[in-house]
Amino acid sequence: MRVRHLLVPLVVSAVGVVAVQAAASAHDGHNNRHHGNRHDSAPLIKQDFTLTNDVNGNGGPVVASGAINASGQDVVVSDTQDTFTFPDGSLTVFHAPVRSKDHFNEQKCTDTLRETGRYVIASGTGQYEGYSGSGEYLATGRIENACENQTPTGTINVTARGSINIPSS
Repeated sequence: MRVRHLLVPLVVSAVGVVAVQAAASAHDGHNNRHHGNRHDSAPLIKQDFTLTNDVNGNGGPVVASGAINASGQDVVVSDTQDTFTFPDGSLTVFHAPVRSKDHFNEQKCTDTLRETGRYVIASGTGQYEGYSGSGEYLATGRIENACENQTPTGTINVTARGSINIPSS
């Protein structure tokens, strides 16, 4: 019998539906054009995040590249919320899966997983106050010792790509 593995801290449930709706709303301003001019004043800039989490941990390192270029820590708040803490501030991120697939091998006691989903940057602190954005993520992982009465080992890798709005000064 297999142990329930910890899917990515950057993945999950009902609050995520609200987050996905918020993502759609966040992009409405970007797509709302009148005679070819954008109505929002915040520039939309590419933003990527890369995370690697131990299956037995609660978060791990996060690297941001794009509008924010920094290394920090992913702090798991709940199944649908994380806080990315960087030296100059933090971001509150909500997320929800779109598609999940895993394969458990009972003979080898291994589990492989793949999940795609959406995320929304809801708020920021410090240098990132007023930031918002959204995008999609891909989480993959392989877990060893995944059978009952074993201590699972492995990592979950998450690549998130999207855009971020930086408030004008």
